[in-house]
Amino acid sequence: MAAQLAAKDLTIKRSKIFLLLPAYNPGKKVIQVVSQALPLVDEIVIVDDGCDEAERAYLHKCSASDKVTLLKHDANMGKGVALHTGMNHCLSKMRESDFILTMDSDGQHDPADISKF
Repeated sequence: MAAQLAAKDLTIKRSKIFLLLPAYNPGKKVIQVVSQALPLVDEIVIVDDGCDEAERAYLHKCSASDKVTLLKHDANMGKGVALHTGMNHCLSKMRESDFILTMDSDGQHDPADISKF
């Protein structure tokens, strides 16, 4: 019994990685960012910060994956508010051991760098 209890206490749950992408008219580059990041994270949260209709189509294409959540602001609120919206969403789903990474959605950051964390 003691051995079973000790083994149960040693069980370590793997941390979940949430990738938060604030997006304001990122162009089609966002599709590449999301496709490169998908295998490296557990969930991607994209915050559409009032994108134009043409740009919004790229975000909808990205959200076809079950691992992608698309949140929407009707008007551009700024990167800080987009990050706040996304963080609140992630925090509502997180455990204590999980963490959030943020990247720009227009390709300024290389998704391959995710593995360095």
